[in-house]
Amino acid sequence: NQADLVNDAPTKDQAFRNVKFEVQEVAGRNLLTQFHSLALTTDKARSLLRKWCTLIEAPIEVKTADGYVLRMFVMCFTKKQKTQLSKNCYSKTRLEKWVRLRMSKIATQRLSKVGINEAVQMLLNDVLVDEMSKRCNAIVPLRDVKFSKVKVIRTPKFELQRLYDAHGELPETKEGEAREVEEADEPEEEKKE
Repeated sequence: NQADLVNDAPTKDQAFRNVKFEVQEVAGRNLLTQFHSLALTTDKARSLLRKWCTLIEAPIEVKTADGYVLRMFVMCFTKKQKTQLSKNCYSKTRLEKWVRLRMSKIATQRLSKVGINEAVQMLLNDVLVDEMSKRCNAIVPLRDVKFSKVKVIRTPKFELQRLYDAHGELPETKEGEAREVEEADEPEEEKKE
C-alpha cells in the first residue's frame, strides 16, 4: 500500500491505496519495476458510501507524454450546502454529465504533458484530485473526490535504457564476493547440583 512506499511520516492518511508495480528487468539482486495499477482498498471505498447523496463516477482514458495509456476511474459524492434544509442532496443528470466532462478535461490536460513517473506522483500526492474538487465544486458541491482505480492499459515499446534512466543509480550487488560469517556465541549451560 502507499504508506509503505513513503519514507517519512505521511502528511495525510495514505494507507487506503494499493499500488502495484510490474517487474520489467532483473539486475543482480535489484528488481527494476514500473507502475502497473492503483486502487482504493475495499474498506475505504465502502466507508465513503452514504445514503441521501449521489455517487458520480467517471471513466477517463489518458495518454501520457511518454506513450503510456492510463484508464482512471474517478468517484465523488454530492454533499449538502451549508444553508440546505432538505434531507437529501441528489444532483441532476445534466450536472453529473458536466462534472464528468470537466474531470476528464482536467485529467487529460494535466497528464498528457508529463511522463509516467510524474503522472504517478501527481496521482499519489492528490494533485489532480484537489484540482478536480476545486473546479467541480462550482457545478455541484462535492465531497471525497478519489481515484477508485487507475490501470495501465497500453505501454510503449520496451526500452531498457529508459528504464535504467528512470531508476537512476542502482546499488552494487555483492553476490560474487566471499561472505564473512561470524561465529555465534553460545551461552554455557549451568550445571545442576
